[in-house]
Amino acid sequence: MSKRRKSIDLYSWLPYGALICVLVVIYISNVHRVQKKIRVINAEHKEIEELKREYFSIKKRSMYNGTLNQVVKEIDGIDLDKRVSMPKKIEKSNV
Repeated sequence: MSKRRKSIDLYSWLPYGALICVLVVIYISNVHRVQKKIRVINAEHKEIEELKREYFSIKKRSMYNGTLNQVVKEIDGIDLDKRVSMPKKIEKSNV
């Protein structure tokens, strides 16, 4: 009788054991999904940082090439007239 009683106890706990197994599988799959998303986010963050550095580099280069001395150096080879006089300020008359 004791052997039969042990098997009955085992079968009474079987649904709970199955539920625990299902919850463990769900937990493991959730952890894997979250880790995959974190890897994707980190990769995109590195790409954004790289693009930001490239943007500031290009901006710095364009600001430097836009100065008057650099523009004069660029147009030396081309037959363009250089402006010798300073630009004049246009003032509004009070009429």
